[in-house]
Amino acid sequence: DLVALQVPLHQPLVALDRRLDQPGAQLLDRLGQLGRDLVRVGLASGAVSAVAYWNVRALVRAQEPEARVVFYFGVFAFLGSLVWMAPQSWHPVTLANAPVLAGVGVFGGIGQLAMTRAYGQGSTLVTAALSYSGIVFSSVLGIAIWGDALPFAAWVGIGLIVAAGIIAIQLQPGSRKEPAPQITND
Repeated sequence: DLVALQVPLHQPLVALDRRLDQPGAQLLDRLGQLGRDLVRVGLASGAVSAVAYWNVRALVRAQEPEARVVFYFGVFAFLGSLVWMAPQSWHPVTLANAPVLAGVGVFGGIGQLAMTRAYGQGSTLVTAALSYSGIVFSSVLGIAIWGDALPFAAWVGIGLIVAAGIIAIQLQPGSRKEPAPQITND
């Protein structure tokens, strides 16, 4: 049917978005000003993160060495964080917390190198969805190791992360493959 072909492919997502608008607006009303400010900070953080990883992808695809991209990404992230953290109280580095701090730095650097390679060579949508799975894994580790009790909102967030990952994989170009032909011995 020609009419059906003229419907944009994103139409179901727009309809879903419209169904989520009203509950979202009610939630923001319940959050109050602090909650709305936190939502704005979260959205701004996501936007800045998207721009940053888009630039990382462009740099890697322009044949910039991944280590150099990670180095400058780290420098600018440090400077940006320093502006926000400067007025905060600081804790001294001691012999007791130095190994943990070094471990965070080393494994964070390795993780950033892996993310840079993934954004540069892989599917951006799938890489972004999988990067959020770290939140799910850290939550599971928190439950298993430290006995954390997650509130209902955290479980909803975990569900949204998993759903977004599934949707991202389904929306990836070439993800819908035709079934393999049946081979018979006739």
